[in-house]
Formats: sequence, structure tokens, C-alpha cells
Amino acid sequence: MIQLKDNIQVTILIAITIAGIASCARMAAEPEMKLSGRFYEDSMGEFGTMPVYFLVLNESCFIQRIVINTKRPVKNIDIYVRVEPENWELVKQFKKPIDAATRINIAMRGDAIRVRPKSMTVASSYWGYDGEGYIQGLEAFGSPRR
Repeated sequence: MIQLKDNIQVTILIAITIAGIASCARMAAEPEMKLSGRFYEDSMGEFGTMPVYFLVLNESCFIQRIVINTKRPVKNIDIYVRVEPENWELVKQFKKPIDAATRINIAMRGDAIRVRPKSMTVASSYWGYDGEGYIQGLEAFGSPRR
């Protein structure tokens, strides 16, 4: 009787393991695609001088990767993902300069991305600063179905 009970438990454990592996394989096989949205720059903070960059997605999606496109090196920035209305979660902080097309791998669901500089090392493209780096665009890659 004890041996039969152990066999049933082992069989259930094996079935759960196979189901988990199949689920992970399905998610890994799902192609990563560029998520569409609207990129814009806004000025916030004291005296409205700090540019903040947003990528608002068309719908809530599972974001796997963020690409920050810059003109000249940019440093001292924070990257957030909006997981709920009025709830931004910090994804990454950069103290050192990032350049060109920097890729950040993440795994979370969200509907917007915000890049916020913490110092005036990032220039606003509105002001046309040519001597400082600024963010030209944000891209998000992932899947809308997860």
C-alpha cells in the first residue's frame, strides 16, 4: 500500500515537471517582436529644465528588452517601467556613460517606459544642445501575449 502511494506521488511529480518544461519551451519559442508605442520628451522637475523621456506602448505587454538610442554618451540616468497606473518600478540605474544603442534585458509586464536623468549631464533635444548627449529614442521588444 505504501509503495502504491509513493508511485502515485512520483507520477504526479513527473507530470508536473513535464508540464512546466513544455510551458517554458512554448514561451521561449515565442518570437520577440518590436513593441509599438509613442516616444516623446517632456520637461519636469525644478524650473522644468530636466528632460524626461517616455515610450508609451499601445497596450500592456511583456517587455523583454529595452534599447536606448543616444546621441553622444549619456550618464547618470534611471530607467523605469510602469507596471500599473501611477506605479513605476525602477529597472536599472546607470552612473557610468552609456552610448549609441544600449540594450537592457528585463522580464516584466508594463505599458510605458520612462528614462529620467538625475543630473544635467543629459541635454534636452528641445533646446538643441549640441555639446551634450541626449536620448534620441527608446525601443521595447517583447510579446503582447504573455
